[in-house]
Amino acid sequence: MTVPTAPQSGFGGGQQNAFAAPTTLTAAVPQPSAAAAEPGGAVYRSKRPGLAVALVVLTIVFELPVLRLFLTAVTADKIEAAGTLASIFMILGLPMFALGLYGLIGGAAASAPGVRAWSRTPLAYLPIAVVLFVAAALST
Repeated sequence: MTVPTAPQSGFGGGQQNAFAAPTTLTAAVPQPSAAAAEPGGAVYRSKRPGLAVALVVLTIVFELPVLRLFLTAVTADKIEAAGTLASIFMILGLPMFALGLYGLIGGAAASAPGVRAWSRTPLAYLPIAVVLFVAAALST
């Protein structure tokens, strides 16, 4: 990209490289309006923080026995494939189930009509978690 300029001595053709062109000042960034300064404008705020805390606590409570099963299966003298796979599927499925359940209780299913809501996060985590639970049950 070239910028036409007046002929300069020692620079043939009167063309100057765009990267060598002098820089100019740009317009200043406008100050935010009063409406943007109000809390909750562009920041997501949960309507149910207690539900989120409860689901996190329940997920941790249910995750502890699964982690114990995983460590027992992996550190055994003879590694059990069934226990290892089942615990891996459960370790992955429990947090996803909590996320999907939070979205379902929070009303994310009403955001889009029909099946489209279930293909969007956080509701998409719920069927994935159910598939992981079934895989854990079938692996034992």
